[in-house]
Amino acid sequence: AYAPSYALWTGTTRTSQLSSGDCRGSPGERSLEPPPLSKIVSVTQETIAPPVAASAPTLQPVKSAVPDGRLPIVIGVTGHRHLRAADLPTHREHVRELFAHFRRRYPSTPLRIITALAEGADRLVAEVALEEGHELLVPLPLEPADYERDFPDSIEEFHSILGRVPPEQVFVLPQEEEDPDSSPLTPHERREKCYRAVGVLRAQQSHVVRALWDGQQTASNAGTSAVVRLKLE
Repeated sequence: AYAPSYALWTGTTRTSQLSSGDCRGSPGERSLEPPPLSKIVSVTQETIAPPVAASAPTLQPVKSAVPDGRLPIVIGVTGHRHLRAADLPTHREHVRELFAHFRRRYPSTPLRIITALAEGADRLVAEVALEEGHELLVPLPLEPADYERDFPDSIEEFHSILGRVPPEQVFVLPQEEEDPDSSPLTPHERREKCYRAVGVLRAQQSHVVRALWDGQQTASNAGTSAVVRLKLE
């Protein structure tokens, strides 16, 4: 499991990589001051909910907002799939602070979150975004039935979130045809190519990339560090 630091990139320049989750920089030329994070709410390890009366209405899950014609601030999400359970409340609080920061500075501008809904960071940010009524845009690297092979133990969670996103906001990236003059790709290489395509989209189409990451560079051209490198190029 990873205990990721937080990094925020804007435009093509890295502005900070911080363990406390603060951020500087913004889409365009304006400079954002870091939001106050001195008061992090502590969360107990176990919460016992009071019994719900039989007649109490069932709350419906909050759904993703839909585009309303205004140009949004686009936040791409990348990060580790395996996050320490003890760190999740802090991660969520940092994501909320990021969203609140943009809302304070740009109160008339909606937020659009690009996430592929992989396990870990992708879903954590998506859940916070849904709770706050932001728009989700979900590019999938593979058809859902194929994608699910990478997280067999959390398929139900994947569909629970996916079902709250309007169908027109979910799409599978088309796969490029292989070069007939090159050696055929192995199944693993073909899969990595699909994941990289989603990473390229997140880096290119986002004003800001939010990385929940331990800061370690890897050789993979499709993982979190690759998305960060793409944003900095």
